[in-house]
Amino acid sequence: MPDRWVEIVERKLAVWDVLDDNERKVLEAASDWLLRHKHWEAAHGFALVDEITVTIAAPTERRRAVESEVQHVDLVRELV
Repeated sequence: MPDRWVEIVERKLAVWDVLDDNERKVLEAASDWLLRHKHWEAAHGFALVDEITVTIAAPTERRRAVESEVQHVDLVRELV
C-alpha cells in the first residue's frame, strides 16, 4: 500500500469515518491485495498515481470485504 493510503481514503472514501478499526483493517488488507495482484493500466494518456489506484481499490474491496469475510476479485485480471 502507498504510504499515504490512509490520507487518501480519508479524503476520498466517505464511509471511512463510520468504519470501526476492524473494518478499516479488513479494508486495508483487501485493498492491498487488489493493488498488488491485479494489473493496473492507464488508458488514453491517463496517469495512474497512488491517489487514483487507492480511490478505485478501496471502495471496490469495501463492498466485498467489510460486510463479510474478505472475498477477492479473482475473476478480474486487469483494471484499465
